[in-house]
Amino acid sequence: MTGHTPQQEKHPSPDAKNSISIRLWLRHTRKARRLSQEHISTYTAQFGPDSTISRTLLSHVECGRTKLTSLGPQRLEALRQALGVPADEWRTQVGE
Repeated sequence: MTGHTPQQEKHPSPDAKNSISIRLWLRHTRKARRLSQEHISTYTAQFGPDSTISRTLLSHVECGRTKLTSLGPQRLEALRQALGVPADEWRTQVGE
């Protein structure tokens, strides 16, 4: 027998699970409203450069490359409005 030890199973941390559910909710909400990533980018741009979410940035958030919370309060609010999500639902889903 070799000194090989079985790999431990990797389970996502609670934070990772929450991150996955937030980004899936975000993508589902956007698609349910028939909004493209480009539409979100155009909509958020009207709030100014500190609120703009590029299509690429939104894609990175939805794919998990970038944390939603890293967008900052101005971009998060612009995204909420672009998606047409009421503030109370947003707080429940995103926690911001």
